[in-house]
Amino acid sequence: MRYYTWQLIWTDDNRYGDGPEATAYSNGTKLEASMFEHGNTYLGYSDSDVDTAALSAWNVHELTQAEALAFAQNIRPDAYLEANGIINIVEDEP
Repeated sequence: MRYYTWQLIWTDDNRYGDGPEATAYSNGTKLEASMFEHGNTYLGYSDSDVDTAALSAWNVHELTQAEALAFAQNIRPDAYLEANGIINIVEDEP
């Protein structure tokens, strides 16, 4: 599992932000956003290398697993790493 952060590019009306997922896909890789977002910075995953230079408009940066977990725990201290590499949270009881 590879971990990345990026920022959205906002439309002129500032109502909709576009991420790098579609461009990454068109370049042959899958980039998927996680549930963790701080400000305008999003944490996401890929199961392969991502050409960050091709995604420079979104300020895409690769993180280590430890950095990604720290990013998530800064938002939700109960964030933890699953066996498959996905970062998740403890679900609250209803």
